[in-house]
Amino acid sequence: MSAFKGKVVNQQRYLHVSAKALISALEQERVEVASKVIINENWNVIRLDLANRMTISFMEYESFSANAFPALLKSYKIDIDNLTCKIQRYSQKNPPILHRKELLINPSLDEYKIYSQLTKELEKLGAFKEMYRFGTRERWSEHLKNLGIFLQGHQVTRSL
Repeated sequence: MSAFKGKVVNQQRYLHVSAKALISALEQERVEVASKVIINENWNVIRLDLANRMTISFMEYESFSANAFPALLKSYKIDIDNLTCKIQRYSQKNPPILHRKELLINPSLDEYKIYSQLTKELEKLGAFKEMYRFGTRERWSEHLKNLGIFLQGHQVTRSL
């Protein structure tokens, strides 16, 4: 097992494409094989299924770097044994969003500090309590508003 953990939720391990070189050689090989099924598609996050290692998903998040909490646009679930793909498109109005981006990226990137700082500030303000309730854009936005938290880019600009 590699030293880079990524973000693990419910037997799913997420990592940004920037961290691909930090995972084990076997995982890299599986990612390479699976990615050939979707050569002409856009994606920026890899989801490794820890319960079924022959399933890998590639996820397209909107403007990963620009958005503090990017929305999930599309995912491609690859069955490596059969080299088949299931495509899932997400609601444009209220898509799932990504929290704690710093856990997904290569820690040597400059953005790591920016993303980590935002998470620390929001933790101090209590924004990450009961996160299971705030996984979509609308619920997350409403939650931050109720806490008096406003964001400008990756900065907390005002809290009441």
